[in-house]
Amino acid sequence: MDAISSDFPQPSAQSLLGRFLTPEVWQALQGVQTRTGVTLHDCIRSGLAQSDSAIGVYAGDAESVECFGLLFAPVIQALHAGSPEPGAIDHGLHAMGQAFPNLDPQGTYIRSTRIRLARNLCGYRWMPTITRRELLEVQGLVLEALPGLEGDLAGSYYTVGHAAVVRVGFDGADRFQQAAGICRDWPDGRGVFANATQSLQVWVNEEDHLRIIAMQPGADIDAVVARLLRAYGHLAQALDFQQSPRYGYLASCPSNLGTGLRASFHMHLPRSGNSPAFKALCARHGLAVRSAAGEREAQSGAVYEISNQRRLGLSCAQCLQALLGGVEQIIALERSWQP
Repeated sequence: MDAISSDFPQPSAQSLLGRFLTPEVWQALQGVQTRTGVTLHDCIRSGLAQSDSAIGVYAGDAESVECFGLLFAPVIQALHAGSPEPGAIDHGLHAMGQAFPNLDPQGTYIRSTRIRLARNLCGYRWMPTITRRELLEVQGLVLEALPGLEGDLAGSYYTVGHAAVVRVGFDGADRFQQAAGICRDWPDGRGVFANATQSLQVWVNEEDHLRIIAMQPGADIDAVVARLLRAYGHLAQALDFQQSPRYGYLASCPSNLGTGLRASFHMHLPRSGNSPAFKALCARHGLAVRSAAGEREAQSGAVYEISNQRRLGLSCAQCLQALLGGVEQIIALERSWQP
């Protein structure tokens, strides 16, 4: 044990990395590499550098999750606790075309709706280990596919540095991503496609090769789903996305395995939003609560971003149903507090 502990990195105990990277796991994995050369250190350097990481682990390629399974498996289980056993679930977008209710047609509580999918292309390393050549090749493949988005989906591609990209927060400033190596060769091979109304965006080479995003003001989730399905249907025909039988669609952050779908509402909750009852309700329904200003920003004001926390072991339709079920109760709670 002394020989192991002499070079054991001792990650912060508050992260999932610190919880599951034991000296025994370190000893078993520190000499392992994937076929593209990804090492354990490539996957954990963000968590080692940032002591306040919540997770602290990023996969460097499609093999990392299985190759370093002694670490990733318990991390994934902790992130997706309560999910059905992965492997038997169809993580695709089937049944997303069903009708979903508009929970707030008057716009009293829900300010906006946003749904995004995280995807990585086959044959390339992921952002923590990707080379400049691969960055440019991935961008090139996406640029070849984007002109097929027509009608209201048609738009323009803006490289990093353009004002349209800066406005959406694609700026390489995230210190956790920087420590992971995700911002390597910045800003080469990176940009954002947006349609004329900004209701569809495709982020290229941010935390994953692609983030496909549909959004609009209000609570009409059916309209957002329909737009996402049309855009994704075209891109999925033109591009080959990485997935596995066990973990569904594969993403750099283990929280995004499975569907890769994160649906969210910005909700105005001036009465109940900071209450223990609100927090308990969100926890009970598996919902994540963030500041409307962004993932790493402190809560300010009464507008909260509410999203599904579970992505693995559920279908995309089930992810949306779980979110809507919780948000319906959040609205009821807020109403009950009104004078």
